[in-house]
Amino acid sequence: MYEVNIPKRDKFLIGLTGTIGSGKSLVSRTLTELGADVIDADVIAREVVEPGTEGLERIVGRWGGRVLSSDGTLNREAVSDIVFNDESERIWLNGLLHPIIGRETARRIAGSAAHIVVLEAPLLFESGMDKSTHENWLVIAREQQLVERIMRRDNCTRARAEARIRSQMSQEEKKKLADVVIDNSGTESQTRSQVEEAWRNIEKL
Repeated sequence: MYEVNIPKRDKFLIGLTGTIGSGKSLVSRTLTELGADVIDADVIAREVVEPGTEGLERIVGRWGGRVLSSDGTLNREAVSDIVFNDESERIWLNGLLHPIIGRETARRIAGSAAHIVVLEAPLLFESGMDKSTHENWLVIAREQQLVERIMRRDNCTRARAEARIRSQMSQEEKKKLADVVIDNSGTESQTRSQVEEAWRNIEKL
């Protein structure tokens, strides 16, 4: 667990999350169009395990060369196979990377020139990042849609897609923690309208 310690008087910080396949990217694009600065924790997570980083060195030290691609970069599919099938290994990986990602995320948020900053993070609630935001937005979709989107995007089996969903906190649990829920089960236009309405509510503050 970690927090992103940003002085709240300087910026309005939105935490954006959703189960894999929910469609966070559509919501983050809409927020960017509205004027927000979107910082993607997934992008940061990839950067902190690039060759030469402490993160990659520690991962290889635990799991060996089987998690490396031929060019020396992290083989994410190999890591996924490990953590999606072993809860203890997933906890270890999160314990390693969360503090590193948290420090870098805080640095980027503090350096943003925008008044409204969006932190897009799949593990927003699990990591504790939600404690450092003004509002937390959750993107949801119907369970079947989640599965179909993951299968189509990652060209994987239904069983693998369902396993990925099960590895995360359920949508129902996340709803209890969210301030704003964006339902991305319908059309793109319907989703954008929900985002725009929530944005207007912030502008009134």
